[in-house]
Amino acid sequence: MDSIRKDYLDMITSSEMLEASQLLTKVERQGLIVEVMFAALKEMKEKPNLSIISCLEVASEGWDI
Repeated sequence: MDSIRKDYLDMITSSEMLEASQLLTKVERQGLIVEVMFAALKEMKEKPNLSIISCLEVASEGWDI
């Protein structure tokens, strides 16, 4: 099993995954999934110390979600 799959499976039961899922549902309802994902990936690249959920939150806030 590759490390990305293992990390995902380890995270799937965490509250962080639930929070990310809820946030992405809000983003999807606004029709901004591509924009927010792009911004989150950019945030992750610029600030590798941040968690996935932190990057999603920053990106969502940037789109007023």
